[in-house]
Amino acid sequence: MKKLLIICVLLPFLFSCTADKVTFSKTILINATDDVVFVRAMINGDIDTDISFELAPTDSMITPISRNVGLVRGDCFNMAVAIMDSVVVSFGDRYIIAHQSFRYAGDTTRVIPYSSPRSLYNINSYYRSVTENSKNSRSVIFYYTFTEDDIMP
Repeated sequence: MKKLLIICVLLPFLFSCTADKVTFSKTILINATDDVVFVRAMINGDIDTDISFELAPTDSMITPISRNVGLVRGDCFNMAVAIMDSVVVSFGDRYIIAHQSFRYAGDTTRVIPYSSPRSLYNINSYYRSVTENSKNSRSVIFYYTFTEDDIMP
């Protein structure tokens, strides 16, 4: 009788268990220039050292993998900098430019606006590749390349 009671209690849970749908995503940031690229995430006038990084010429780095519930588009580096005021990118000592968030209120002479297709804040600036797409999971890689075209005179 006790076994029957346990089975009756557990039976609904067995049929209610379904595989979670999940999306894994990461971003690969690529330096295709001949300069060291310094990326400084700025918040309230200070550098956020957790998000800031530098890339040697022709080097790349992978951001941590994020996990989203459901089969969704996925997150890329733009989510990591979303709370920042701006992201300042230096190409060696040749050129400095700020990628502005919608909150940016600094100097606008060397700025890539939030809406630009080259902005680190704009998800459309990233090339997106789905590497796995199954019934219950999706893996996505986003790519962003710093190029010589980013270095304006």
